[in-house]
Amino acid sequence: MVPAVPERPLLAPWARVAVEPHRVALQLRDRAIVLEGAAAEQLLPPLLPLLDGERTVAELEDCFGSAVAAAVRNALEALAGRGLLVAGPAAGPGPSPAARQAELGAAFGLAAGLPAAALAALARRRTAVVGSGACAALIAALVAAGGATAERVPVADAIADDALDLVIAAPGPGEHGLLHSLNAALRDEERPWLAVPGCDGARAVVGPIVVPGASCCFECYRRRRAAASGF
Repeated sequence: MVPAVPERPLLAPWARVAVEPHRVALQLRDRAIVLEGAAAEQLLPPLLPLLDGERTVAELEDCFGSAVAAAVRNALEALAGRGLLVAGPAAGPGPSPAARQAELGAAFGLAAGLPAAALAALARRRTAVVGSGACAALIAALVAAGGATAERVPVADAIADDALDLVIAAPGPGEHGLLHSLNAALRDEERPWLAVPGCDGARAVVGPIVVPGASCCFECYRRRRAAASGF
């Protein structure tokens, strides 16, 4: 049975997109999904960024006009049929930041003081989180729920601020290049950082934590993982 298009379509956050001549390729878990033809080449590049879970199907069709509405619907059905769409959040305000932090703290046992030593260490040091995705916001909220602080800063500021004790990189869609930028800059400056590449739909990766001179760098990790991957 072909999955229905969600009311507010959200492109699976773990899907990676590559727009190439005459086709669009998407990586989903350990599969490569390739959509070809004139419609894919012309419609998908402007459509995919709009699949943020905040627009209804009708609103997406309106973005392109009535002449293209049928093609938009077909594209959404093709994406849904390949498992590339999930339901966006329901309309309306969400919980307050304070309530969300309390919820996260309870969920992860922070209120019970389980990672007290780690949080105490973070509280004594300056930590920054880079990345615009939901994972970066979650990390900052988790740290805050435990009483420490993780500043949200652009990647250029994190590289320039040598007073930071730890940089946590959690790239959003289209931002995976920042991992390589951070690796090159912070390795040369011998500053530690933690990579959180995210979830590919089957598994989530946290790490490695790169300690220059003591551990492998992110490029070494990437090459070893690529060599062991069948994808």
